[in-house]
Amino acid sequence: MNAGFIVMLIQKNEGSRKQSLYTIKNLIKFEIRSPKWNLEGNVYTAIQDGHPESEFLERFSIVISGEIDAKELDAFKIWSDNS
Repeated sequence: MNAGFIVMLIQKNEGSRKQSLYTIKNLIKFEIRSPKWNLEGNVYTAIQDGHPESEFLERFSIVISGEIDAKELDAFKIWSDNS
């Protein structure tokens, strides 16, 4: 998984987030993950900086690391709206 897309998703800039999310969502559809990649520090920083999708970021980071199924993200509007 390209770290640049992850960083852009975590940013507060909505335009960057939407484009990154679209790209990442397509990668995830093809089962591309970064096993055991710990994004906890990045997510924590994004939440502290006021990222509007804190709960989503927490779940998303676990999907990226391959610990849970991507279907877990379907419950989030930001994920389901970005097809």
